[in-house]
Amino acid sequence: MSKEAGTVRFEYFLGISIGEEEAEFPDPDVVDTPPKWIASLTCLRDEVIGNQGETLLIDQSNPRAGKSIYGPRKIGLIKRFAPESIWLAKGYRDWALGAKSKKVDLGRLDDVSSTLSKLALDWFAAEEARQQRLRIEEP
Repeated sequence: MSKEAGTVRFEYFLGISIGEEEAEFPDPDVVDTPPKWIASLTCLRDEVIGNQGETLLIDQSNPRAGKSIYGPRKIGLIKRFAPESIWLAKGYRDWALGAKSKKVDLGRLDDVSSTLSKLALDWFAAEEARQQRLRIEEP
C-alpha cells in the first residue's frame, strides 16, 4: 500500500462463489444452458443494479480473461448468455465472479462501503426470492 493516503484507491467487489472446474466453465461454443453463476449475476444486474450503475459506482468496463484454461471460457460464456453485461464477470475467476466498483480515493471510502452494504443486502434478498421461484417451478 502506498505511504501517501492521497494516492490510495479503494473499490468494492460483490460476487458469487464459483469453483475452478469444467462444470462452471463449459465450452461456450457447445453448451446450450448457461452456468448457474450467470443467472445469479443477471439477478444482481436486473433486480438490484438496474439503471443505477453510475450511482452505485459500478465499473462497466470489460473484464480480463485471465491466464488459466477457463479465463477465455468465462469471457465466451458471458458474451454468449449476457452480452449486454460483460462487466458482470469481473472478480477472481478461481473463487468468485461479479461486479466491481470504480476506484475512488480515501474521501469516498464511506460511499463505497455503504454502497456495497446496500447492494449485498438487496442482492441477497433478490437471489433468495429468485431461488424460491425456481423451487416452485420445479416439477
